[in-house]
Amino acid sequence: MSERRAIRVLLVEDNAADGQAFRQYLEERPAGEFKVHQAESLQAALQWLENDSCDVILLDLGLPDSQGLQTLIRIKACAANTPVLALSETNDEEIESRALQKGAQDYLVKGQTQAPLLHKAIRYALERHSLERAMMHSEKLQALGTLAGGIAHDFNNILVVVSGNAKLALEQLPPGHPAYCNVLEIAKAGSRGAALTRKILSFSRDQNSVRQPTRLAAVVEEVLSLIRASLPPQIEVRQNFPPELPPILADPSQVHQILVNLVTNAADAIGEGRAQVEISAVTVQLNGNGAGLSAKLPPGRYVKLSVKDTGPGMDKHTLARVFEPFFTTKTQGRGTGMGLAVVHGIMKNHLGEVTAYSEVGKGSVFSLYFPAAEEAPAEPPAAAPSPPGQGQHILYVDDEEPLVLLVTRTLQRLGYRVSGFTNPLHALQALREQPCGFHAIVTDLSMPQMSGTDFTHEALQICPKLPVILTTGYIRPQDHELARQAGAREVILKPDTVEEMGNALHRVLSGPGEIQASLHPNG
Repeated sequence: MSERRAIRVLLVEDNAADGQAFRQYLEERPAGEFKVHQAESLQAALQWLENDSCDVILLDLGLPDSQGLQTLIRIKACAANTPVLALSETNDEEIESRALQKGAQDYLVKGQTQAPLLHKAIRYALERHSLERAMMHSEKLQALGTLAGGIAHDFNNILVVVSGNAKLALEQLPPGHPAYCNVLEIAKAGSRGAALTRKILSFSRDQNSVRQPTRLAAVVEEVLSLIRASLPPQIEVRQNFPPELPPILADPSQVHQILVNLVTNAADAIGEGRAQVEISAVTVQLNGNGAGLSAKLPPGRYVKLSVKDTGPGMDKHTLARVFEPFFTTKTQGRGTGMGLAVVHGIMKNHLGEVTAYSEVGKGSVFSLYFPAAEEAPAEPPAAAPSPPGQGQHILYVDDEEPLVLLVTRTLQRLGYRVSGFTNPLHALQALREQPCGFHAIVTDLSMPQMSGTDFTHEALQICPKLPVILTTGYIRPQDHELARQAGAREVILKPDTVEEMGNALHRVLSGPGEIQASLHPNG
């Protein structure tokens, strides 16, 4: 981060006395807090905005070349993302209401506006503007998560077909075959694509915070693999993690969020210069005695995660406010000032602490103290071969024909009989014609003709005891409850469909049970 900069004010005022009064009001603040540029006409203000920017605009609604709300409309058209405080000679409630409707953050009457009121109005306008931008950013992230879910469904279908056919081909090719290595690389690429999709979804979806034993080095690797391409090439990122580092008790997705904030903040602070960002961790023991950090945290063992940069650093005034909501030293449009406040909140929820140290010209270091976990993270179980089927008849439904062909071949190799459909209405008709002819149903969740939950409900109206497995590339929290209510026994997250389906069929055909979720830990 850089040193605190002045608040840039564009004062659009043609009256010399009023202009001098407003400039004097702002100059009464500590030196350097405000930097004012005055334009004496609307045209001069618009020309200045074409080549420069500001943090807030003080706009007189009565100018020699423009009058009334049209002045505000033209300014907002040129500086849509800049808060505007309207200045007027008259205290007119109707004009005030219309000005606020047209985008003004506040309406100030000249004769009634003194220095304290002006300073307060500017601060309020900036804070409100930052809050609105933060809310818009949150809404964009939510929309992005929804979009990512839709894309993931289609992309996962492609990955299932690519990976599944590659694995079937590997089973049929001898290791010495010229094409064996090529097909093996296709299968590996499919697995990497699936892992990347899961990372994007885990970062973009709203999830409840669940703290669990987590290996910090693995989370750092995942974060860097996602954001390394977006970092300037002149920034070198180093890692230093001792092999004996204990796991931390944390929510992996929120640790993702912390690291993305801190690394991108460091990159922004460094700017165009060549510098380093070092991410390191050590184990520390706090005794709970004395002052400072030990007094804030309970006694115990902690993992101290540090993000250090060799950027320009911060002065003491900036450092003291670094975790305040909406406080930022970035230029307009580069940040809302919420990133470090979010980091502070996450660390409090994790029963930990974050500290910051910086000197001008010597860079900055953020240190995060996570409680160490007493137990190691559970290792994923080794993949076991799917138990063979006994000739049971499976009804498989998915709107993607290549996926129907792949799953049909896979389940046939496992010893099942399969009837595959790309249209759920045709599948229901087949079920009506042979209500006792199937042993289980596997259906996609998202299909254009009918959703998987609706299909499940209709199918169980025909055969109430028939076990149903749902597959999907993306599942929202409410979808899982809808699947349970519809009567589905299991939910499998693509692209794990092929590997999991044999095991899932074995489970549901072995006896009745509650709905289960064969999902990635972040799913």
